[in-house]
Amino acid sequence: TRTLVVLMVGAALLVPGCSDDGQSSVKDLGPGCDPNATDWTVWVTNQGIGVDTVTVFRNHGDEQVSAEILKEIPVARGPHNLTFSPDRSRAYVACLGDGTAPGSVTVIDTATLAVIATVPAGVKTHGVAVTPDGHWIWAANVHDNNITVINADTLVAEPNTIAVGKGPALAAFLPDGSKAYVSNGTDGTTSVIDVATRTVTKTITTGAGAMGLRVRQDGRYLFETEGGDDRVSVIDTSTDSVVSVITFDATLKEPHGIALAGWDLLITARTGNSLSFVDTRTFERTGAIAVPGRPDIIGVAPNCDRAYLTLRDVAGVAVVDLADKRYLDVIGFGQGDLHGIAVLPGGH
Repeated sequence: TRTLVVLMVGAALLVPGCSDDGQSSVKDLGPGCDPNATDWTVWVTNQGIGVDTVTVFRNHGDEQVSAEILKEIPVARGPHNLTFSPDRSRAYVACLGDGTAPGSVTVIDTATLAVIATVPAGVKTHGVAVTPDGHWIWAANVHDNNITVINADTLVAEPNTIAVGKGPALAAFLPDGSKAYVSNGTDGTTSVIDVATRTVTKTITTGAGAMGLRVRQDGRYLFETEGGDDRVSVIDTSTDSVVSVITFDATLKEPHGIALAGWDLLITARTGNSLSFVDTRTFERTGAIAVPGRPDIIGVAPNCDRAYLTLRDVAGVAVVDLADKRYLDVIGFGQGDLHGIAVLPGGH
């Protein structure tokens, strides 16, 4: 291992206090936040030509923090987005390919940090998602306007793809696995798919550049960034209709990345050079901070203490203190084109 950079960090998000009766208490951070989490690794894709790696590093929430690279894993051409299996044993990396290589999904063992397989997908594989039961991998192919479905047990792609809208970017599942949603960036729509039959049941008109997707932890609402229209749509998953549209001022120019941190929805604005915080219960913005370098994709620590943002203008990862809503610093990578990022709970 080697150390990239040392950062001084701010106050921790979870601060024990005293209730009126004198008993110790801990702030309610919202669903999905583990107040006891102290160990995690950050995984970031580097799609720079001649680089093509997934870098795994450790960056913990101590007062003095070192970003320590554990491994740089060579993968297929153009690693773009990534996610983990529900049991956290595997990482799945969507690789764009290029003019000579088709898109694919690289599978990595998270314990050994070794590549298990590279599974061919479609042309320009942009995003990857896993069904909640962990048995199926869905890869969105931008140029083929479809979804490749891969058996996670055999790591073989199904012969039939799922046709969706134009320019599919990402897929997201409801927690019960019954439905999936696909953001179609080129035609500004969202496809609703019955997972059991793998058929599109509805196409929702949303916004230009439909991209980032997050389903609220209870499955009631889906949030989608639409950078072409500088907005975020809120879709009620019980009716599959847009019930609210989130727009801000110039700070929400080209919204792209999206993530959940308890009650907070985090949204990056590339052109706006900002990170916004929206309450997932009211859909109202509760804060925003400046993040230079055109922030892109977001990974959140399991204790919701900090967020990691890839940057378009700098080969680095910005670190944000979520407690104080404060930009801290950039972990520099030196070279390449960073894009996807995800945080894996647990030590290594």
